[in-house]
Amino acid sequence: MPIRSAEPDDSSFLAAAILHASRSHLPRGLWDLVVDRSDEERLDFLELMTLMEARSFCHYSGFFVAETPEGRPGAALAGYDPGEPGLLGAGHAIAAAWDEFGGDSAELDAAYRRLEAYQGALPDQRPGVWTIEWVWTVPSMRRRGLIGLLLERALETGRRRGYAAAQVTTYIGNTPAAGLYERAGFRVADERRHAPFERLMGAPGLVRYERALR
Repeated sequence: MPIRSAEPDDSSFLAAAILHASRSHLPRGLWDLVVDRSDEERLDFLELMTLMEARSFCHYSGFFVAETPEGRPGAALAGYDPGEPGLLGAGHAIAAAWDEFGGDSAELDAAYRRLEAYQGALPDQRPGVWTIEWVWTVPSMRRRGLIGLLLERALETGRRRGYAAAQVTTYIGNTPAAGLYERAGFRVADERRHAPFERLMGAPGLVRYERALR
């Protein structure tokens, strides 16, 4: 199936991919903590993040999209370097998007307090390592190898750009994701468990996988 770079017109699909990927197999994820509103408003916020001029790990330019036979987006993932000059870190990106979104400062402060427990289980994202993020497939398009094709494209892109290694992070206990990444050559590099994170999210913590690209 065709694999292509994402375009601005994909923004609504990418917002859905980011939201669902953040939840994985859990009832809620990162963006439920950031935007304590309805899913419709979360998707509006994430669509804004994919399009805003200040680039972040959610910007459309970092995504690859797999199309269905009908020409619609069926799966997506992002590839980027967290240490890339000019790329906003997560906290700054959320603040910039929140300002454009029109949320008030008290609501943003509450979001940051909720995120403290999340960050306690977050492995360090190594700058200078090609990072895979926001991996998601439309439910009706699963088990067709789309993520495998997207991973191949994303990893080859990182290799061509001169990166020596790639990394990806997921929840501890996400067995399907672990199997997928291990088949793609990734191995566990770091695992962090955090009791407040488990109480908040329902998973013991997060695990970071890494593999060589050369």
